[in-house]
Amino acid sequence: MERKRRLDSRVDRERDAPSPGSKGGRGRKGGRGKGQNLRSRHPGPEMDIGRDEKEVKGTINRARPIRRYRDLLVYQQAYRLALAVSRLSKTFPRVEQYELGRQIRSSSRSVAANIVEGWAKRESPAEFRRHLQISVGECEETRFWLELATDEGCAARDAAEALGAEYAKLGMMIHNLWKEWRKLP
Repeated sequence: MERKRRLDSRVDRERDAPSPGSKGGRGRKGGRGKGQNLRSRHPGPEMDIGRDEKEVKGTINRARPIRRYRDLLVYQQAYRLALAVSRLSKTFPRVEQYELGRQIRSSSRSVAANIVEGWAKRESPAEFRRHLQISVGECEETRFWLELATDEGCAARDAAEALGAEYAKLGMMIHNLWKEWRKLP
């Protein structure tokens, strides 16, 4: 109970922390002063990846056995990154929303989808591992589309490079799961 109380107070402090460019406080009506910005619930095109990663890691209890695909850190990371890529692709020029945007969203969503499908078929180790290999391939495809979007001027270089680096890490995590999957509790 005490641990939960400490977690709740930490979350409150993080929520109440001033966002960059604000003068402090919550920024809500009736807050601490005028001119305070509302802190956005979703990061903009700059993709505040570090904050989201801390939130995902903070919810993991590694001592618990993995009972469902949502307990897998690779799934949580893949889902979070798919959302970030989707937000980024919505900033593309309108003409690229349907071509490049569709491709990049599809490949990023496929990473998490293949983890889920492999988990459903985990009774066959070969089938689960095959889907993990497909997920690694989709990570690399997403990195390709991010690089292409940057070179075509559709995406901000810093946001795309940050997402590309995150997908490289995710690919390594999935590969390690592929190697060690029978050793999980």
